[in-house]
Amino acid sequence: CLHDPVKFHLGANYASHFSETPFAKLGGPRGTTARLSAWLVKLADLINTGALSPTLVARVLVFFRGPPQELKGTPENLIETVAVSGPEPPTSGSAGTDDAKEPPTGE
Repeated sequence: CLHDPVKFHLGANYASHFSETPFAKLGGPRGTTARLSAWLVKLADLINTGALSPTLVARVLVFFRGPPQELKGTPENLIETVAVSGPEPPTSGSAGTDDAKEPPTGE
C-alpha cells in the first residue's frame, strides 16, 4: 500500500496536504476510483512542486515501478529507450557470458 508510508512520512502535515482529497475507502464503494484518482493527482502535485522529501519521492517511484521491459531494436534507438525506461535487467541465462577472466589458480 502506498497510502500508509505517505501518511507516515508526512506526519501531522498529511491532513494539510490531503484534507480535500481523502484516500479511497476500503471495500470499493461507489466513488473509489474518483477518490483514488484525486489522491494520486495531489500526490503527483506534491512531488512536482518539491513539497515531499527525496526519501518519500523515492518510495513512491519504487512503488509504481512496472515490471522490467525487454529492450528490442537497433543500437541507435536503444539509447533513447534506456534513457526513458532505465537499464535492462540482467537475464537469468546471462551469467558467465561476459569476457571476464577466471581468477588465477596459483600455478
